[in-house]
Amino acid sequence: MTTINNIDNTIFEINNIVKRRKSPVGAILWLIAGIAILVAKYNVEAISSSANLSSAAILMGSLVLIVGITKLVMVYASKSGVVPVYKPTGEKLERYEMFFDASLRDKISGLVDAGDFDKLLALPRSDSAAVLVVIYKTAGGDVLLAQVLEFVPHYHQPVTETLYFAKESYKLSSVL
Repeated sequence: MTTINNIDNTIFEINNIVKRRKSPVGAILWLIAGIAILVAKYNVEAISSSANLSSAAILMGSLVLIVGITKLVMVYASKSGVVPVYKPTGEKLERYEMFFDASLRDKISGLVDAGDFDKLLALPRSDSAAVLVVIYKTAGGDVLLAQVLEFVPHYHQPVTETLYFAKESYKLSSVL
């Protein structure tokens, strides 16, 4: 039995899909806001003269600073700080997940293999995680990557290889 790799593990091996780091601007703004609150605690007379406001400023400044540090660490040290980008257009690939009942697995695999995502979207969704379809797609629709996975105890096992579709080779008339 051959092992099929998960789409999340192979996405950056696909031609024209590159890694980009998320922008640290949001994290830096949180850091600046936290520092500004702490500086205001010492430099604004109304805050420093009131014990309650002074304590609140230290608490709020510290919390905002911690959020900024956490966001910065997530951007630079975690896997979630890396996003897939379609190199020719520079568009970020958005991830979509759809869950279906196990009885539809073969039909779902056939539709995904054929690139017929309109029919796939017409199938009834399920609250159970028996069959999972993972789709990565650019906003402009220039490229779509898809894979069918099925739940085996404790994780989703790939049923199909990661499939690559150019704009003209798949059918998807609505937004996911």
